[in-house]
Amino acid sequence: MHRTISATTVFLLLLFAACGPGEGGSGDAAPAEAPDAAVAPLPEGAEAISLLGEPLYPTPAPADVAARQAEDIAAARADYEADPDDADAIIWFGRRIGYTGHYRDAIEVFSEGIRKHPGDARMYRHRGHRWISGCRSA
Repeated sequence: MHRTISATTVFLLLLFAACGPGEGGSGDAAPAEAPDAAVAPLPEGAEAISLLGEPLYPTPAPADVAARQAEDIAAARADYEADPDDADAIIWFGRRIGYTGHYRDAIEVFSEGIRKHPGDARMYRHRGHRWISGCRSA
């Protein structure tokens, strides 16, 4: 049987290759350890490196939006701190952080969620989304 590869499949393969381990990387890390390359040291305040090699920083939100985001993060943090093992609380805490463009902090929250709930696919989905948002070559 002859099958063709779709453009979407090719794009995803290239994207994963670009975000994968750099030269010398084994690619054998456990899933919970995989984003360490994505959270490698960057200039202060940077969240990622562009394809041109420039550091990328979150765009400051307007004051009213930033205030609402801060309230949302505070509420999500309170829910998380009330029950740090609750999967939904972890997810919403990480999502609220990610909405502000602080992808690396969100990745850390979702990585913690994976350590606590390794069988919960939502943790991998949300961490992967944040990882792709802040993807950089390692």
